[in-house]
Amino acid sequence: MKNNDIHAEKYRKNIELSRAISGDAHTFFAEYQALKLAEWLSNKKDSSISILDFGCGHGLMTSIVQHLFVNATLYGIDPSDESIDLAQEIYEGIHFSTLGDTLHFPDNTFDLIYTSEVFHHIPPEEHAAYCTALLRILKPGGTLIIFELNPLNPATVFRFKTNPYEDDAELLSPWYLQHLLEPHGVVTTRFYDFFPNFMGYLRFLEPYITWLPCGALYATSVTK
Repeated sequence: MKNNDIHAEKYRKNIELSRAISGDAHTFFAEYQALKLAEWLSNKKDSSISILDFGCGHGLMTSIVQHLFVNATLYGIDPSDESIDLAQEIYEGIHFSTLGDTLHFPDNTFDLIYTSEVFHHIPPEEHAAYCTALLRILKPGGTLIIFELNPLNPATVFRFKTNPYEDDAELLSPWYLQHLLEPHGVVTTRFYDFFPNFMGYLRFLEPYITWLPCGALYATSVTK
């Protein structure tokens, strides 16, 4: 079996295991967001870059990003010891660690940092400090991308309010995140997930309407 075939087979088995742990919906959105990263940063897909998944959970999206950015070095960090232990058990070739009181990486470590639906669980008074900390470990010219749920989308708001795991959270407006990141560099906000699954055949339109603030999800990025 060729190396590419072995890699693809390991990826398939990891996805099947992740579905068993988290469910199909979680797996779908992890894949979806990882594909968005690859789409938006296509010029870096084959580069030897360093990537951090901040709030990686048990590492599902981290592993998908590893599959898409084949020459990258992947790191995942999360406050949950249990999640990190599970990630280390499931996935190979990724550096997982537990988030302590501070980010333990040196300045200018990463070319890309992303965080998926994490910031709305962080107390608002801590947002600015976390942004500053993440920008500290981002290289000049690097990009920080914050994936979030769009409070302007009624379906997203309904799912959010009926999800017991979101009881401690508050949706963040894209303009709030833009304002938070503007002191650190050039900011871009992209909206996506405009079409439900049964209309998935229309997703090819998404790159042309990322400016339209009605997608279920959005991502705000800053280039340092």
